[in-house]
Amino acid sequence: MDIKQDTSANKFIGCEGSDCGYISYEQTDNNRLRVLSTFVPEELRGGGRAATLTRHVLDYARANELTVEPVCSYTQLFMKRNKAEYGDLL
Repeated sequence: MDIKQDTSANKFIGCEGSDCGYISYEQTDNNRLRVLSTFVPEELRGGGRAATLTRHVLDYARANELTVEPVCSYTQLFMKRNKAEYGDLL
């Protein structure tokens, strides 16, 4: 999956061919990344694409010394399941 950040749309977009999923976010003034929603086309769900996108966004937050506010229910669950790896970002 090729993942790119579109800062003008506040999204990380991951594509495989012409099929794209995304994570929308909002970066606040206090170095916080609010993850608002995750979308993967229905025909691509269940293949780990949402997890791949989420890991990319969380790694981006870590590299940029941001904390994460998971508003998105998928991101909340992902961070709960991967607390050892990403719990420090909360």
